[in-house]
Amino acid sequence: MIGTEYFPMALERELETYKRETAEWRAEGPWVNGTWRVSPGVIVAGLNPVTADAVCTAIMGFDPMADGGTALFERCDSTLKLAELHGIGTRDLRRIEVIGTPIDRVRFAFPTAGRA
Repeated sequence: MIGTEYFPMALERELETYKRETAEWRAEGPWVNGTWRVSPGVIVAGLNPVTADAVCTAIMGFDPMADGGTALFERCDSTLKLAELHGIGTRDLRRIEVIGTPIDRVRFAFPTAGRA
């Protein structure tokens, strides 16, 4: 998800190498006990943090349009919804241009406390 901006060819090659060799995601971060690493083998890059997070949320198998109290936001407000309401960006995948492999082809069953 890069919007209308394209990476220079050299950077694209470096990202492809990084994606193949080291791309790891975490459930939260290393500062939280009980997290685990997963390697879905994909890197998402974007110009807007809300749209990039919405794409990542979908890749992780969750609905970026979900409200607080539902999957992924079980015990909190949807930060994607809050950011969207403040005009930072959209979480609606129908309004986000994804360039490259479609989300459905890279979807990864990201573990959570309820699915681990």
